[in-house]
Amino acid sequence: MKHIASLLLIFLLPFSAHAIKLNQRGEKMVSQVNVVHADGKRAPYSIKFGYDTAMDINLMEFERKGVNHEIAKIGRGNGEIWRQDYVDGNKFGHYIFKTDSHGRPKQMQWFDRNLLNGNDYLNSTFTYDYNYQDYTLSITHIYADDKEAGLRELVCVDNGNAYMLKSVMNLQKGTESKPFANCRGMAYSDTINDLNIDLQQLVCGYCRVGGRFDIPANSNFVFLANWTNTKSKNLIGVLDKFRMEYIIDINGNVKQVVVKWRSTNEIRNTISITYVE
Repeated sequence: MKHIASLLLIFLLPFSAHAIKLNQRGEKMVSQVNVVHADGKRAPYSIKFGYDTAMDINLMEFERKGVNHEIAKIGRGNGEIWRQDYVDGNKFGHYIFKTDSHGRPKQMQWFDRNLLNGNDYLNSTFTYDYNYQDYTLSITHIYADDKEAGLRELVCVDNGNAYMLKSVMNLQKGTESKPFANCRGMAYSDTINDLNIDLQQLVCGYCRVGGRFDIPANSNFVFLANWTNTKSKNLIGVLDKFRMEYIIDINGNVKQVVVKWRSTNEIRNTISITYVE
């Protein structure tokens, strides 16, 4: 039985003559999200979205001003994906993507920066397989200095919603453990996700990334923008220790997501959403 997210039907705004723009799939187009952490220990961040002539996301700009000014620019066009990170205005490593005939990522190499000599070095390679056994997507993560072991992350889609399972590989021995545990107690609400982004990626993406530079890597941005075609049809209800409350305006648009600790009901963070009009 599905867990049902709390829906706060709050009349935040009077009726507006400005209608939210829909893409060709009938999804509401998001222009920006802002994430604020209630404890104040981490600086808030924003992600802005840009669009091509087909009204698909072709640019994302992540920005967080804190101890360091962090920016990540991610784009897609002509069947290619690119990403460049900056810290305090300086380039910070880089990424090289390979894409398939559908424009989806099939490989990502993450090059980190050696702070001592300023040179970039290959940290990890991620391989995306959209035809792996009975799963919708398989992502293998291999560190450059570890050719024997790796992690395979499996996205399985159940009733239109994506769940994450993990297994540990040993490439040298050709062995792999059985997949274990869906993504930490993840359960979806009955509320349809009518946005063009996958909001759960901002809570805790099923690729272990939370929009933070300290966990850089297999890049939840490609999942946030649904460049992998794995967006869930429902909004996430609970995840591990957290539950989501959705603040919806008079026109039925999600304006905020309040992420709360299930044990104490205290707010963990708040996600605010603005749309393309």
